[in-house]
This record gives sequence, structure tokens and C-alpha cells, in this order.
Amino acid sequence: MLVFKLYLNKIYYFCQLVYNHGMKARSQIKALIAMRCTTITGLARMMKEKTGKPYTFKSLTGKLQRGSLSLDEAYIIADLLDYKLEFVDKNG
Repeated sequence: MLVFKLYLNKIYYFCQLVYNHGMKARSQIKALIAMRCTTITGLARMMKEKTGKPYTFKSLTGKLQRGSLSLDEAYIIADLLDYKLEFVDKNG
């Protein structure tokens, strides 16, 4: 039952990600976390291991709620979740 619920959450967040281009970073990161079948706690632990900084569930969710996640942290999150961030020229 738990596997089925995780699968449904994964589909739900993927649909949100694809169809809602105006999504805030918090929702996008939560969707990507769900798609990788991990949790914010797991992501915080991975970030702590990679950077040596004291990331926790509370500190990471606080940054996401406040919108105070740095670009460097966004790159780290993308890397840990096997994604890449890139800037694309809108004019060409």
C-alpha cells in the first residue's frame, strides 16, 4: 500500500511540475524530491554530507517557506537529485 501511495504522489507532483509553469521553487523542489522517492529529511541529510553544513528538515523547510534558498543551494539540490539547472536565453 505504501509503495502505491508513493507512486501516486510521484505522478501527482510530476503533473504539477509539467502543467504549472508559475510554480514557486518550494513546490518545484518538493515535486522533484517526490519524483526521486526521497524526503526533505533525506535531502537535508544528503546536503549535510555533501557540504558539511548543518542542514536539517527544519532548516531546509524554513528556507523553502521563506523563499531564501540560495542559488548555490539550488545547484546542490539539483545535483543531489540528478538534475541540472541551466539558464536559457529567451531570445534565441
